[in-house]
Amino acid sequence: MIAVPLSLSAISEGRSFNNGDRIVASYSSSDYKGEDAQKAKASLEEMGFTNVRLVGKKGGVFSKGKEGEIIKVSIDDESFSRGDKLKKDGLIEITYYTDKLFE
Repeated sequence: MIAVPLSLSAISEGRSFNNGDRIVASYSSSDYKGEDAQKAKASLEEMGFTNVRLVGKKGGVFSKGKEGEIIKVSIDDESFSRGDKLKKDGLIEITYYTDKLFE
């Protein structure tokens, strides 16, 4: 399978179906890898998720990531697929590269 990176505009225009306490995922968790963490957080909140947290991870000397680039996204410590019905208030953690010592 060939991974097709999301453009930042695709994330910000994310389509989701909000059904009470569940939201149908527009993208899989792996689709967010490499995208901008702040923009992804804003997009997920726009979709109706209420518990989105950014988690900075120091990249290190040999890191291929750049500041703010997403490493992974999970909800309640699990990955998710497009079409999954996710809890609006589930803990979404966006782990991203940072050069800062403390986040």
